[in-house]
Parts: sequence; structure tokens; C-alpha cells
Amino acid sequence: MGHLNIIVGGDANAKSTWWGSSIIDSRGEEVAGSFEDMGLQVLNTGNTPTFDTIRGGKQFTSFVDLTACSEGLLGLIEDWRVESGITSSDHNGIVFKIKLEKSKGININRQTRIFNTKKANWSQFREKLAQLEEEHQINIIEINKINNITSLDQFIQNYINNIIKTSRDTIPKIKNSSVVNLPWWSTELVEMKKEVNTRKHRIRCAAPIRRQKVVDE
Repeated sequence: MGHLNIIVGGDANAKSTWWGSSIIDSRGEEVAGSFEDMGLQVLNTGNTPTFDTIRGGKQFTSFVDLTACSEGLLGLIEDWRVESGITSSDHNGIVFKIKLEKSKGININRQTRIFNTKKANWSQFREKLAQLEEEHQINIIEINKINNITSLDQFIQNYINNIIKTSRDTIPKIKNSSVVNLPWWSTELVEMKKEVNTRKHRIRCAAPIRRQKVVDE
């Protein structure tokens, strides 16, 4: 879809927790997968059903009407909501606003790759990495000395830092100007994401006998 600005909406007759349903059915999985493939973001929010009717004296409700947009429009659409009473249909009305200016947010790359490995000098890479490993004592002897999670985390981080430094010195970076502005993303969320990743790593690396303790912490 490239950089097209697209808004789509309608009765998808599909259920998914992504747009308010309590369950996910097969059609909901297909719709969600299609949206992901096309780079569309679901705008539905809140807990007001989009379908609401009375049949045989019993109320039936569901969340089957969807609105989605391309990434480039996320910063322009706001106040999405469901409103009852504005149509004669069993489906409630859906309204939202489109702004003329984007909200300020954080520009992030569309991909996480940094280095162009197709143009890497692997001989130079191995030589540089071996040099850094020797300087920082990254070897089997030091690995065998590790006896706690903190030391393990520090050792892994040092190794990662060496790889990053070596890559910067021996592999050209990918020239990519494709970025997307996420108005809802913030510096605070960036720090929270880092903290979550750190805690997940500690749980993964914890010995079975103490994993539950790490999870509780």
C-alpha cells in the first residue's frame, strides 16, 4: 500500500478482541491478518457495541463494524466513537474527526535493521570482534565464573556492545529514510518498553528453582 492515506470501514461480521469483542472467531483472525498485511490500523475503541438490536424480547449486541486506516493517518484521526440513535438500522453510527495537522509524536523507522550485511567485510569483522573480546575478557574462563543473574546480564550486555561496535566499524549502514510518526508513542513508553524487555530477559535466564521468585518480583 506504500504511503497511501486510506480509511476503510464497514460491517465485517467478524469478532476479535482487537475491536472490542470478548472472543476471536475465524473470520476475526482473517480480518486482523489482512489488516496487518495491508498495514492498516484498527481505530475502534471503547465498549459501546456497534450492533445493538432487540429480537423476541431479547437484546443482541456485538462489535462487528470496523474502522481502520493506514499508518500515515493515525496522527490525523481522533475522537472515534459509537453513537446510538443516529440511524434506523440495527447498527449504531460511527463518527470520528479528521484533523488538518498531525499530532506531535515520535518518528520511528519502519524496520529495525541497521546494517547492510550484504556489504559487510566479514574478515575484518571477525578480526575486530576477536580484538574486543580479548580486551574485555570475553572468554570461556570468564563465563564459567558467572554465578548470578546480574553478572550474566552484564556479560551479555558487554558482548552485545562489542558486536554493535564491530558492526559500526566494518559494516555500512542501511540507507533508509522511511519513517512513520506515531502520535501515541512517547519517551515514557520507550523507557517502559526497555524495562519490560529487561524483566523478560531475567525471567528467561533464571534457573528453574528460582524462576517463580523472579516472576513474582
